[in-house]
Amino acid sequence: MNRIEFRVSVAIFVLISLFSLLLAEEYLQFGLIRCLFILVPVQFFATLFFVFLLVSYSEESGH
Repeated sequence: MNRIEFRVSVAIFVLISLFSLLLAEEYLQFGLIRCLFILVPVQFFATLFFVFLLVSYSEESGH
């Protein structure tokens, strides 16, 4: 993975985070619990994806 791919991955992570916050704002009118059921899984999987990309980037740059 080169730097451009890494920057694109970071941008995707930021967009997913912003999108989940926008979803949370929309769903907040239906109640906090429903909002958390939407926000937490989306942000969790986005963070897992980002950590996976960080690990693969650091492994490739270390070799």
